[in-house]
Amino acid sequence: LPKAVLASVILVAVFGLIDIREAKHLWHTDRRDLLMLVVTFVATITLGVESGILAGVVLSLADLIWRASRPHFAVLGRLPETGVYRNIGRFPEAVEDPAVVVLRPDGQWFYANVPYWQEVIRKQLAERPKAKALVIDAGSLPEVDSTALHFLFDLADELDRSGVELRFAGLIGPVRDRLSTAGFFERLGADRFYLTVP
Repeated sequence: LPKAVLASVILVAVFGLIDIREAKHLWHTDRRDLLMLVVTFVATITLGVESGILAGVVLSLADLIWRASRPHFAVLGRLPETGVYRNIGRFPEAVEDPAVVVLRPDGQWFYANVPYWQEVIRKQLAERPKAKALVIDAGSLPEVDSTALHFLFDLADELDRSGVELRFAGLIGPVRDRLSTAGFFERLGADRFYLTVP
């Protein structure tokens, strides 16, 4: 009887932890988080509490590393009869200038994602062979580290050799300070930095 009572108390407590509504919400809003919830739940049930928590932590760290190493970016086009630039993937009416590629990174540039950005930029330029300028809309670029600075110097050299001008728009203060301290403004030329894309 004591074991049966203890088991019932544990079951009542555990049922209070199960939130079906949250799982349904995650199914509609963020399936990656739902996957982590399910894996952690199954690991906890099958392997024990400590192992389940460890599985959840490891999976969360792996997800964080994946997201940081492959941040979102957008190729921008100008909305007709405006000076507004938007993601061409979300705004089909946005018009691209064939001679200018406007790229907006939505995340920091640091050692873990520099190879990804090299790949993205090369691919976007390869898809637009008439491009004479690459404009980085840096309003969503919160930080660059030393590896990213080396990448920017190398990128400027590579683009110069291929006849494509590198330009920046909307740099925020901390990134502007970092680029200035590193001598990137002098390397590229102050006339290639703008407040806005237009």
